[in-house]
Amino acid sequence: MIALLTGCLIGDFPQFPDADGDGYDILDDCDDTDNTVFPTAFEVCDGIDNNCDGDIDEGTEGEETFYLDQDEDGWGSDETLTACEAPFGYVDVDGDCDDRDRDVYPGAPERLNGRDDDCDGSNIEEAVELSDIREGRIAGSAGAQLGRAGSIAVHDYGQGDVLVAGSPSTPDRGKLWIVSDPFLEDGIDAVTTVDVVGEDIVHRPGYPLPEAVDILGEAGNDLLLIAGDGTYQRLYGIEQEVLGPDLNLGDHRSLVVQGYPQTTLTPRLSSAVVYDDFLAVGLALDQPDLVTPKAGVVVTYEGPFENGLYTRQTWAANAVYGEAYHQLGRSLTRGDFNADGAQEIVIGAPGVQGSEARGAVFILDVASGDADPYDSSRITGGVDESVGGDWSLPLGEDLDGDGRDDLVVLSPDSGQVFVFTSRDLTQTSIETLDADQVLVGPAGFGASFAVHQGSLAVGSPDEDSVFMHDVSEGVGTEPWGWIQGDEGTQTGASLAVGDLDHDAREDLVIGAPLTEVSGVTGGALLVVPAW
Repeated sequence: MIALLTGCLIGDFPQFPDADGDGYDILDDCDDTDNTVFPTAFEVCDGIDNNCDGDIDEGTEGEETFYLDQDEDGWGSDETLTACEAPFGYVDVDGDCDDRDRDVYPGAPERLNGRDDDCDGSNIEEAVELSDIREGRIAGSAGAQLGRAGSIAVHDYGQGDVLVAGSPSTPDRGKLWIVSDPFLEDGIDAVTTVDVVGEDIVHRPGYPLPEAVDILGEAGNDLLLIAGDGTYQRLYGIEQEVLGPDLNLGDHRSLVVQGYPQTTLTPRLSSAVVYDDFLAVGLALDQPDLVTPKAGVVVTYEGPFENGLYTRQTWAANAVYGEAYHQLGRSLTRGDFNADGAQEIVIGAPGVQGSEARGAVFILDVASGDADPYDSSRITGGVDESVGGDWSLPLGEDLDGDGRDDLVVLSPDSGQVFVFTSRDLTQTSIETLDADQVLVGPAGFGASFAVHQGSLAVGSPDEDSVFMHDVSEGVGTEPWGWIQGDEGTQTGASLAVGDLDHDAREDLVIGAPLTEVSGVTGGALLVVPAW
């Protein structure tokens, strides 16, 4: 049977039914049961084809604008479309300034990363509370002052980075700990894998050198540390293979460089650094030596030391002496500042005085024959800018990517940090005011320093803070953010950086030597993971 659609003839043309009375018959009306649906109708948001053009809800009156939300944080980017309902992956609010990071959106909490997390148009962040971002806290025992200046480092003994922390203040003979997993909430003795006690009550381990190097001629890096009570100090070297629990410095040592007891006449061992195959040791003196009459000496030994070394300072041609009151050797560091492939040695002398200078930093190009610091290049401090003091010379490293190490000089007395990046430091004598970048902070700013994820971290323990700066030119450069510790804890007294959780990203360790945990004031190490 064939059904035929027929209509009435009006004039010469057939007329077809218009069941819904909307003026369009069944041939043109795509739904002749709904008088709101016909070819000239306005499209509305109702999920049907109101104008019979084959599309649904297109060009609709009442359509809304929706924003692409790729990171699914509930905030959209500036990529939009209009629709009656939000399609998958779109939201009805915009303002996301980084739609690839779900932690970035308007009103998000600022993180310590140098980026605009809350989309307010500024990378300058308010203080980030240390308690909110740390993922590890290692507490010291009573009186340990864990985290004091110069007492922490990150070393690699063949199994990845480990945290090394010393405390000459620990009762009896002091102690040094090597911690393989610092992301814990516990006391230092509970988390350590290696601990070293002092040889006696005088020689207390406390200050690891900033890097572990193979200087003793055996396989693997060796532990180098300064031990002493502040008046009578030694530099110890311990082979990696003997590192273990309950190690006594007197039982296992392959290298000992001994300073003299600190009096008004004799120097104490105050600094050490390894550069190329050499070991340099600084012995600072506040008063002139009646014999020489000098003040301070830097002694250089050539390694490796396969047969060990035990010396009571046989000073001869391998020693350079400071002038009276200069305290030559109070600090030491190294770096390849002229990109010649050899390390230069940098010597701090905070006692250098002049009509317009306080302290000096000497750069010796040893490979080119420099032997006398007073004939070498130097950086001198300004009237209110003492330089060259304890722990004031971080290891040189290439901050700006030009293939040449750069030098950072700390001046916590003046609350300044001087960064030299753009010149060959072995070929010029300049002042701190000639630095490429001068960072200025509150009292004590510059007590510690580390390079963390491309930023300069500067400790200011008087303010219980660590300030984060970009590596860029400028004087008085503002930090892009800072970490705020608990009041009165000396947060920022020491800093160290390393991949401590072995995720190929650097973590930041902050020393706070006056921290109280569970009623015990023993200091603490606070570990902030990479962000």
